[in-house]
Formats: sequence, C-alpha cells, structure tokens
Amino acid sequence: MVAVVRVGDTGDWRCEGLPGDERTALLYWVDSIGRLIRRIDLATGKRREIAMPSEIGMIAFRAGGGLIAALRDGLY
Repeated sequence: MVAVVRVGDTGDWRCEGLPGDERTALLYWVDSIGRLIRRIDLATGKRREIAMPSEIGMIAFRAGGGLIAALRDGLY
C-alpha cells in the first residue's frame, strides 16, 4: 500500500505536479491560476515558490537539469 502524506496547505488553484526528481529529492507542482511553481525538498522540508509572469500550462524536467515551463505568453 502507498502512504499519502500531506506536505502543506498552500491553497493552490488548478494544481498539477510532476513525479519527484530522484536525483535531488525535490517535488514540484504548479498553481496555474496563481502563476506559481512550487517545490519542496523532501529531505529537509524546505519550500520554494517561483512566480511566473503568466498562467502556467505545464512544467517538465530538462535533461541537463532545471525545468522548462510552458506559459500563456511563451516557453521559458
């Protein structure tokens, strides 16, 4: 059985996430309407928010590290 653990109460709207990055133990998700990319370090519990200039359509891991984001106004 898989355990489900709550990692916070961010109040996100239209939220979606990626599988965790096994190399870094980081879990990413987006608040599309709130224009935020969020992440949590599963090892330390430290969180980070990255504000985007427009609504987020999707994010994906880049092969060389980092993320790529498709926003309403372009690809970043």
